[in-house]
Amino acid sequence: MALWIHADITAQGASCPGCTCWSVRVHSRYQRRLSDAAVGGTETLICLRVRRFYCDNPDCARATFAEQVPGLTTAHARRTPLLRSMLERIALAVGGRPGPAVDPPLVGDGIQDGSAAVDPGTADARTRPGDRARRR
Repeated sequence: MALWIHADITAQGASCPGCTCWSVRVHSRYQRRLSDAAVGGTETLICLRVRRFYCDNPDCARATFAEQVPGLTTAHARRTPLLRSMLERIALAVGGRPGPAVDPPLVGDGIQDGSAAVDPGTADARTRPGDRARRR
């Protein structure tokens, strides 16, 4: 089960990322799907209707460009910046260990303040340094 959010961007135009010229000439539209942070433990997916614009600057190398929503989208990304930063913090906290090494509620206080609680004692024995040598 997932929470789907369908949205359209209502800005009149967009700024070209190549030359920063403002454009209102729409080239095309397409659907973009983004994963976002879970809401109430439910996966959140954003279905965003995005426009491509023509860049009217003859000196710009870009013929067309897609509009971006600051804080929500980045070029070619399939995750929101919020979800990406949460996943990065989890990856840094577990340091390559399997998932059970992380305190189970991943969206608890540890993630919100920028640090995830990892108890090395709860890690799988195969992943703790030195255990492999002791078992042989």
